[in-house]
Order: sequence, then C-alpha cells, then structure tokens
Amino acid sequence: MDDSRYKLVDSLYGPGTVGAWLLTLCAVSISWTFNKSSRHKDTISVDFVAALLLPLIAAGHLVFLLIRLPVSLAEIITARAVELQQYESAIEAPLNICETFSVVALFWAILCGPWWHNIMKLKRLGLVVITGLFSWAMENVMFAMATMKGINARETTLSRPYLFLVTTIVASTWACLVICVLVGSLTWVISSINARRAQNKDGRQDTADEKRTEWIMSIAHLKASKKESNNLTQEAIDHMNAQLERATQTSDRHSEIRFRSLEMMTFVGLFFAPLSAILSLISTFDSFSAMRKNSSALYSGRFLLIPQSDVSMSNLDQIAALVGGVIVLLAAIRSAYHSKEDNKSASPKYSRHEWNFGLIMNKYKEEIPRNRSRSDIGS
Repeated sequence: MDDSRYKLVDSLYGPGTVGAWLLTLCAVSISWTFNKSSRHKDTISVDFVAALLLPLIAAGHLVFLLIRLPVSLAEIITARAVELQQYESAIEAPLNICETFSVVALFWAILCGPWWHNIMKLKRLGLVVITGLFSWAMENVMFAMATMKGINARETTLSRPYLFLVTTIVASTWACLVICVLVGSLTWVISSINARRAQNKDGRQDTADEKRTEWIMSIAHLKASKKESNNLTQEAIDHMNAQLERATQTSDRHSEIRFRSLEMMTFVGLFFAPLSAILSLISTFDSFSAMRKNSSALYSGRFLLIPQSDVSMSNLDQIAALVGGVIVLLAAIRSAYHSKEDNKSASPKYSRHEWNFGLIMNKYKEEIPRNRSRSDIGS
C-alpha cells in the first residue's frame, strides 16, 4: 500500500476517532432498544448528539472538498496517478462516514416508532431524519457527478464499493421517500379530520357527564347528614368510574388517530429496510468483486467502515478517542442492565384522568365525615 495515496486524509477520520463514533452508534442503539427507561422517552442524550455530529461535519467537509477539486470528479475516481488519488482518498473518508450513517439512520428512524406501548419519539425522529438526509444527499451528489456521467464500479480506483455507484439503490431510495411522503400526507389529512370530529363529539358528551357528576355529588352532600348517602355515594362512584374509563378510551383514540400517519410511514420504512438491504447486497457484490481484482492490495486486513488514512492508531488522540467510545458503550450497557431493576421498583404512574379522579374522591371522602359530624352536633 502506498502511504502517499492517503496524504490528504484528515486525522478526524482516523481509526480511533471513527471507531469511537461506531461504538457511540452502538451505545445509542442499545439505549433505544434494551434500556427500558430510555426507550420510552423522547429525550436527546449527549451520546446521541455526539453520534450526529460526525456525519454532519463529514457532509460539510465533503462539499468543501468537491468544490475545491482541481479536475472533475469523474477523472478523480478513475485516475491512476498518485497525485489525483490523494484527492480521491480525501473524498472517500467523509463519504464513508455519510454512507454508514445513511444506513444507521434508517434503523434509528424505525426505533423512533410507537413501539413498546408508547408514542412516536418526534424529537429524536426529527434529528435523525435531518442528519440522515444530509448524509444521503452526499451520495446523491456523488451519483450526479460520477455515475450519471457514465462511470461504473469497474472503472474506478476507489478503495471500496459505494452505494452511489449502484443506480438501483439510489432510484429505490427516492421511490421510497416519495411513497412515504404521499402516504404520510394523505393519512395525516384524513386523521386530522377524524380527530377534529371526534373531539367535538366527545367534548359535548364530556360537558353533559360533568354536569351529571356535579349533580350527583351535590345530592350526596345534602343527604350525607341524614345518613342516606350510601346508595348515592355508590352511584357517584360507579358513574365516575364509567366516565374515567370512557375518557381514557377517548384519549387513547385521539392519540391513535394523531399518530396514525407517522405509524404508516414507519411501517413503510420497515418494508423498505430489508428490501433495500437485499438490493444492496445483490447490486454491490459484482461491483465489489470487480474492484477487488483491480486493487486487491487495498482490501488486505481492513475494516470497510473505517476510512483508510495515514493516521496511526498509536497516536495519542486516536487512543483517547477510542477509549472515550469504549466508556460510552460500557455506560450504555450498564444503564440498560440496571434499567430492569429500576423499572420494577418504579412507582406506578397515573394518567391525567386517573389523577383528577383520585383528587375528587379524596375531597369527597373528607367532606362526608364533616357533614355527619355537623348532623350529630345539631341533633
């Protein structure tokens, strides 16, 4: 391997830095799946932000490198001269990061769905979609500047195959995005109309139930002094239990309608994920074999997810970065392990309707003895 080929590769894409980033991706995935506390929350953690920073920086850096190329991109990725291959290797490093996160973003978007009896994690989903689109946009830029110019995988001198060289993957991705947008928009409009109608209908019914509950409670207070409130108290409790059950069902129905469009987009993503993976394996196998014959020396003992560079793993900054990634991963595993015990010992959580019901009944129980004591004093 000629080390001068990687002269222009920045140390940011060294093995320690990228290895720490890959470990951070694993840590976030563990927190969103095995951590029983974190997977139910729509929170933005520090490791999640750190995982998003590198692909965003890599995307901006790649745009900067493409603008400053001395010749066209098609000439760069097919060049045999070492001087031009240096630019090729410098482009590959951030492209490697963007392509890796494009695949991870699809998996994370699915994890943001309404799984584990929970709602959509909109904050997480928004950041994942934005960063994923930036990363995938770089693949489309490379596709427009190279593949659409007639360059195929056998002609390139790249160190590994990339998705932008396979037209099937790029076309299927855009088709999936269009389908998701159309299905999501249509479902959102329909669900919004249904939610508004259901809210108006349930609002009128809630007003009538509230008046009836107040009437029953008032009669029970008046009759309490004469010790005739047993039947009325039971009637009030039965009615409020029925009202609570209906209110809970109404709230669940509203939540289901509100997030139905996002669920539909998630299910489309679930269908597209294995399909795109199969297409990727089939389409890139031939390209990988052809490129390996042309530059077999570049593939000896290397990990495809880590860009090739002159940066040594023995450098202090690379060691420190990798140690930090290991610590983040171990912390995520430890947190996921202890979340099982925390979940068992956690206090029960009540909904807003259940909490209000408890407050009303406690107040009612306090006032019944007062009325009885006043009646005893009066007699």
